[in-house]
Amino acid sequence: MAILLTDGAGHWFGLTITNQGALTTTVVSVPVPVPALTLLTDGLGNWFSLGATSLGAITTTAVAAPAIPPAVPLPFTSGGVNWFLTVTTFGSIVVTSGFAAPLVGVGFLIANDILTDVGYSLFENPVNTVVPVGGILSGTQVVAVWDDSMYVGAQILVGVRGANGEVVTITATVPGTSFTASFIYSHVAGEPIVGATFPVRQPTDPLFTQAEMIVYLSTAVNDFLTDVPLVYAINESVTVAPTQQNTALPSDCMVPMRIATGGYPLRETSQSNLDSYDYRWALQQAIQPQAYFRDKIPLQNFGIWPRQNNTVVCEVVYQQRQEETMGLADGFLLPDVFLPTIKFRTLSFAYSKDGDARNPGLAKYWATRYQFGCKVAKLILGIIEDSNPEMAQ
Repeated sequence: MAILLTDGAGHWFGLTITNQGALTTTVVSVPVPVPALTLLTDGLGNWFSLGATSLGAITTTAVAAPAIPPAVPLPFTSGGVNWFLTVTTFGSIVVTSGFAAPLVGVGFLIANDILTDVGYSLFENPVNTVVPVGGILSGTQVVAVWDDSMYVGAQILVGVRGANGEVVTITATVPGTSFTASFIYSHVAGEPIVGATFPVRQPTDPLFTQAEMIVYLSTAVNDFLTDVPLVYAINESVTVAPTQQNTALPSDCMVPMRIATGGYPLRETSQSNLDSYDYRWALQQAIQPQAYFRDKIPLQNFGIWPRQNNTVVCEVVYQQRQEETMGLADGFLLPDVFLPTIKFRTLSFAYSKDGDARNPGLAKYWATRYQFGCKVAKLILGIIEDSNPEMAQ
């Protein structure tokens, strides 16, 4: 939801939050219709309305308690991350981070689907129930439904994917009766409540934790994308600042395949090669860039030669990777047909860890299945890319 603030004199500002959780404002046009005041509470009966000065500084003003209280804490999405806003008794705003907004994948399956399959292979039952009669309102709520795979600290998915689906963390439980969590959205009766929580021996001595299984899954996806580069992306707005030699590659780039500027493809070279060509190459500038290099500069960077006196906009085609740590509701960059291979890799990691669940035989078995899946994927990729006319026919 968007939060708009006004100084009461016709100036309006949009509220945003930086990645570090700092509140900022940006000037916006007068909204139509004018929204209601944004209210926050300290949870002790004190309410405040959010406003702004004419310069955009955020203010709070004590107000009477509303007849119909809004969500507590106030849910807010900014920069692709979910946040919660509350206020202290003295009117200071408190920002609490939630989860990143789910990544939309190319297929229908999400991380929780694969982890649920992995859990069944490890004899770990998932949460699988529905929103009870009466539904769930946004804010911190006690939900009168129970599943034996729930425990404090577990992440679960509530709601319908693509609509009001969200990841919430269980903060309290009454075994056999209810659980407590903070919700960004409201939910009606019958909506799914699911989650691969890996509950065996939780919370004291678990065989597997949910966090480690998410890391295993994320690593498996990027291992597969390294072994079988199936996913490519194009970023047409990578800029090199004026007079600068190098800049950062896109954050999800594994390997750049083509870099061009002004419609002209740059030749890949190295600083060592440029040294042998002309030892003064680093001093040359104000000429159309001709080549790019990636050695002797920070990781995930590339440099251009010659550099320019103005901003250079580059188009980068690159092998794309999944985020380092997926969220439970995230989709995959890979088509669904390749996801069983990801499951095999995840299981090989799970059976390789030290502890009571360690099983070298099963770890090797699942690793072999993963390698076979990679071979099949490479075969498919090779047929698609083969320029042999006979193969093409």
